[in-house]
Amino acid sequence: MSEAARSDQTRDPSARDLDRARETVALQLATRQVATHDDDEPEALVRVLEAVEGFEREVVALGGDLMTNQLATRNPDEPRFVLPRREEGESAVAYERRVREATQRLRRAD
Repeated sequence: MSEAARSDQTRDPSARDLDRARETVALQLATRQVATHDDDEPEALVRVLEAVEGFEREVVALGGDLMTNQLATRNPDEPRFVLPRREEGESAVAYERRVREATQRLRRAD
C-alpha cells in the first residue's frame, strides 16, 4: 500500500468527506470552465458555485443560451451572458463577489 493511501486511511473520516465534497464542487466548476486552486477553501468554492448558478439562472431568465455564451466560446451570442473569467491569483471570495456583481448588472439591464 502506498504511503498516500495509508495516510488517507488514517485521516479523520470527516476530513475525507470534506475533501470529496471539495472535489465534487471543483469538478462542477471545472465543467463551467471556472478555475479552482488547491488552496481554495471548500466553503468558498461552494459559495462560488452558488454564485455561478445564480448567474446562469439569470442568463436563462433573460432568454440567454448557456451553451453559446460559455467562457470557451470564441464569439458568444451575447457577451454580457458570458460568466466572468477568474483572474490569475484571484481569491475565491473575490471571484464570487465579481460573479454576484455581474449577476446584479444583468438584473439591472433587464
